[in-house]
Amino acid sequence: MRTCFLVVITLLVNIQVIFSQSTYSSFEKTFNANAKINVANLIVDFKPVLQNLEAPVPGGNSYRDFLLRQKKLLHPLNKTQKRNNTAPLGEAEDPIVFAGFESNEFDGSAPADNDVAISNENMLVSVANSTIYIFNMNEDSLVKKISLEAFADTLGLPANMYDPKIRYDPKQDKFILVFLCGSSSDNTNIIVAFSETNNPLDDWFLYALPGNPIQDTVWTDFPAIAITDDELIITGNLLRDRDANDTRPDAWKFLFEESIIWQINKNSGYTGNTLQTKVYNNVKFNNQPIRNLTPIQGGSTTTGPNIYLLSNRSFDIQNDTFFMLEVTGKLDNPTTLLDIYLRISATPYGLAPDGVQSNNQFLQTNDARVLGGYIENNTIHFVMTSVNPDTIRSAVYHGKVSRTYREKDFSGTILSEIHLDYGYPNISYTGKYAGDDEAIITFNHTSIDSAAGISAIFYDGATNKYSERINLKSGDSFVNLFPSTAYERWGDYTGSQRKYNEPGKVWISGFFGTRRVLTGSSIARRAGWSWVAALESPDTSTTSSIKPLRKDFKVKTYPNPPANIVVVEFELYAATNIEISLYSAAGILIKKLYRDLAKKGNNMFSFSTEPLANGIYVLKISDDKKLLINKQIVKQ
Repeated sequence: MRTCFLVVITLLVNIQVIFSQSTYSSFEKTFNANAKINVANLIVDFKPVLQNLEAPVPGGNSYRDFLLRQKKLLHPLNKTQKRNNTAPLGEAEDPIVFAGFESNEFDGSAPADNDVAISNENMLVSVANSTIYIFNMNEDSLVKKISLEAFADTLGLPANMYDPKIRYDPKQDKFILVFLCGSSSDNTNIIVAFSETNNPLDDWFLYALPGNPIQDTVWTDFPAIAITDDELIITGNLLRDRDANDTRPDAWKFLFEESIIWQINKNSGYTGNTLQTKVYNNVKFNNQPIRNLTPIQGGSTTTGPNIYLLSNRSFDIQNDTFFMLEVTGKLDNPTTLLDIYLRISATPYGLAPDGVQSNNQFLQTNDARVLGGYIENNTIHFVMTSVNPDTIRSAVYHGKVSRTYREKDFSGTILSEIHLDYGYPNISYTGKYAGDDEAIITFNHTSIDSAAGISAIFYDGATNKYSERINLKSGDSFVNLFPSTAYERWGDYTGSQRKYNEPGKVWISGFFGTRRVLTGSSIARRAGWSWVAALESPDTSTTSSIKPLRKDFKVKTYPNPPANIVVVEFELYAATNIEISLYSAAGILIKKLYRDLAKKGNNMFSFSTEPLANGIYVLKISDDKKLLINKQIVKQ
């Protein structure tokens, strides 16, 4: 049954704050729930999609046209810009891949903006423009797929729905879904949905927040979200309505008005009660609006009450400036402020060239805005697309900054390959205990020799080194959805989430190129589909099956489950000293079982489980430099 409620908006306060060169305003509003829906009962789905098949051209007057013109200026960088901090790949262990499958299919809408969230009970929600897929991973089954339009149908908002973002709340054990509706000032809304339970097939409370909260001729574009212990943070860009008669090449400059921040009491949303919200606008530095604000949430779990946000000069060919913002307190605290700080990185970033495809067409990399990040161990890790000035290829910029921002220890590293273009990265924390500094970075890739796919790199913070790039999914076709141009849409973001109750594991979603027939149609399109994958840290203690941790390693274990004797066979391609240790599931060392030279070739190791109580254990085999085997043992 669908129940609708009236929207109540109350303007409570309007304040202006000035810190040195920084300014902002804020005001508060309240909203009642607009609807309550049950996803399992949603059946009627017209799946409406309107996709314009024209793409930007360098001579146009839109923001994307401007980016194309800017990127034509990149070639001189190779001679004029100083060398960046480019990290070699392959010096850390590779992340382990233990699942991967096709998810949201191309539905006629581009780009395939991907995001993903998974609960502690293994209910997974994958979203893309413009569909929602729900999987029960305990049964390896797709249990529901529905369009954004059908999900929000009861709101009575027929405008285009797009840019979905999904989060799982590990402390409340529930989901939050945010997406946009409409792209003009008279029909713009931010749809915010809170699940009532931990099962996304159950009831959700829907709220339609105004995409024009300042009541001007603007609408909200490109949302970014994060959750704290108590609140939901949504950011977006306010763009002015476009004048079709304005043909100035720099018309795009006058369309961007500002970026805003929504601070929302999430716990009220889970129960369908009145939402208390606070909006920060007029966020400026040196009287210039700060563009593309990205909120940063906790790594191992949610944090709070403060929330950090990052921004940069995203469309400059070269820049070293970042903005670090901090909302200092919850929205119901009268002393809550928005602090804004300018930071300089030793490693410059810059607008990336578009990715090259196998048909000599291009995939658009957009600008260099911050796309994802987390905070853990008092350090923010973030990623974005940037140029590698040494090769003029699109690359991943991995940045780090201490939460003790006054130390000004802002640093960045360029991740790149000579024959590949990287785009739209995301990052998740994979540490397993306090102080464990490691992460998995995922991103889309493309080249002239291979179709667009998805890749991952493991980052070992203890050594500040990176693994080789591992290929999660290869495309089987170039993308050619826009027949009138060589520039195709590559998506605007990818998804990544830590599996909160399985430390070391991460679920991701991304983009791969394929030529498929749309469901219910005879038309084949060369477009992008979604791929969902599960990865884990190479030194995690939660490995659920046997996996080789390097390409020259082979391993098998029997019996499974083990009896009183556990036997492990493995193959070494060179003689080496190894150490074999047994740990509890919590990572506590129980016994060092062996330390000595192991010879080249096949080896077999066995030990008795009689001294152990029933339970789950982890057997680790390592040499002097790296972990070789990480095997879960179950005694019953």
